[in-house]
Amino acid sequence: MDVLMKGFSMAKEGVVAAAEKTKAGVEEAAMKTKEGVMYVGNKTKEGVVSGVNTGEKKKNTIIYFTITKFMEMRKIIIILFYLLIIMNLFHFSVTVANRTTDQANIVGDTAVASANELGQKTVEGVENVAASTGMVNPVRACVQ
Repeated sequence: MDVLMKGFSMAKEGVVAAAEKTKAGVEEAAMKTKEGVMYVGNKTKEGVVSGVNTGEKKKNTIIYFTITKFMEMRKIIIILFYLLIIMNLFHFSVTVANRTTDQANIVGDTAVASANELGQKTVEGVENVAASTGMVNPVRACVQ
């Protein structure tokens, strides 16, 4: 019985450790993605401010500036999309890990309950054999 409990406990610890490592990796990826988005956003903002401060009014310059900033915004949107995918994968992996832990607990509890029931039936069987062979007097055993 102790072996079963120890085995299921070790399995549960393994699942929890895997979930924590997955969580740490996803958090690091999300942080780096956020830093990249912030960097591109700051550079875009600096470009807008410098364009306004220099007073550039030429049509070609404005069109080029608009297209360039649009492309940068497109990159930001793509990065945010990937960040959303990463966050969904993280949520999925944590959900799977939690469900696996729950399943391991259910299996462990079922195994322990079965072992307890088997032990109880074995004791009852031994008592019946002892009483039927006359090794123990059931009336005397109950009185004591």
